[in-house]
Amino acid sequence: MFAERCLPGGVPAPLVFGRGATDEAPLLRCLETVLADRFGRSGTGDAAAERTVLELLRSLAVLRGDGGRGGGEPGTRLLLAKEHIDRHLADPRLGPEHVAHALGISTRRLSRDFRRAGPSPSRYILERRLERARQDLADPASARLTVADIAHRWGFAGQPHFTRVFRDRFGRTPGEVRPAVMGPGRADSAVVRQSSRDTL
Repeated sequence: MFAERCLPGGVPAPLVFGRGATDEAPLLRCLETVLADRFGRSGTGDAAAERTVLELLRSLAVLRGDGGRGGGEPGTRLLLAKEHIDRHLADPRLGPEHVAHALGISTRRLSRDFRRAGPSPSRYILERRLERARQDLADPASARLTVADIAHRWGFAGQPHFTRVFRDRFGRTPGEVRPAVMGPGRADSAVVRQSSRDTL
């Protein structure tokens, strides 16, 4: 399958990849993320994950085989861009220019790669930040953090902007997503009131 889909003719000897090689590290991190996600879920067939793994392996083999630059295919560049974004979401400076520079491509090429798959790079960054913030807001373990703390944690410049884009995206304010905190005796009194109505 590798020879057929990735590198016609195969490779003359086993290839061992490691994070020590600067050019290989982003591809390997991305491959590790895809495999961890794939094997962390139940179910068997996942054609998208299979294609992604083969594309990453192809990029690694080409990089090692002929000394070319890895991640040259649009699909691979997109995977690497998304992996870079996920690792730098907390950096308020993260933007298309930052991502393009990290990948060694122009912002125009980055935009074209994203356009093939859906949202623009800026929109993708915003969506990922909002999703991570929503997860934190809904997590009882983050109850001690203020909304402003969580907004800052995920790279938002200020709480008003965060609240506005959060409401636009999810239809609720950040405060409405937080789990209800029951004070001492509040849960019991709610049950008593309900029981009283039931008996009347």
